[in-house]
Amino acid sequence: MSDCIISAGAKSLKGYSQSTHAGKQVPTHRLIYCVANKISIKSIKGLVVRHKCDNPGCINPDHLELGTHQDNMDDKVARNRQSHVGVRGQDRSKQLTDGDVLLIRAEYLLCEYKVLAARYGVTVQTICDIVKRRSWKHI
Repeated sequence: MSDCIISAGAKSLKGYSQSTHAGKQVPTHRLIYCVANKISIKSIKGLVVRHKCDNPGCINPDHLELGTHQDNMDDKVARNRQSHVGVRGQDRSKQLTDGDVLLIRAEYLLCEYKVLAARYGVTVQTICDIVKRRSWKHI
């Protein structure tokens, strides 16, 4: 798979950037998918644009695919992205140290979330939660 292209715009707490299209806020990856596939945003109403790379900030059209909400939930299970958060926001499958968390927050600018997840033995969601300070807030 080609490298992720990360949107330079402001991101939501979940890591998705927003763009304005026809006077409305839309997720940037959704807009990029439509432009790349020469379709209108209205034509995909009720569907979701999924990230094959599991990186919510990615806007690389090659990493985006259309599907249903159920497809997205199936991806989550198949790719082990469901969060197993325990005490202090730690992933139950791996106990992270304060030092690990500091490194993750420094390295995420250079690495994809899935690379960091593999490196530290946690889920992509755990990395996202650490980076967005939804967990490990004390550091």
